[in-house]
Amino acid sequence: MILCFIDIECFTFFLFFLFFSTFMCVCVFVMYFVYDLNNNNNKFDGLLRAAIDQLTNSSLTDTQWLQASLPIKDGGLGVIDGLLR
Repeated sequence: MILCFIDIECFTFFLFFLFFSTFMCVCVFVMYFVYDLNNNNNKFDGLLRAAIDQLTNSSLTDTQWLQASLPIKDGGLGVIDGLLR
């Protein structure tokens, strides 16, 4: 025989609270992540441009960087430029 010290209503409330608090934490994290991503495009683009520079072993000019941010079908590298989104 298993003894149950927790009422089923309390357990249901606990599960609901656990789900709701987890859901709210995820929502806050996603909102912060989107906000941070939108406000740090210059930093992301600088890191991405430096990585492309190292991969190609050259320094890209602004015109070359714009061409690299074009889709592959248009002759670019398909690199997503954060400022152009």
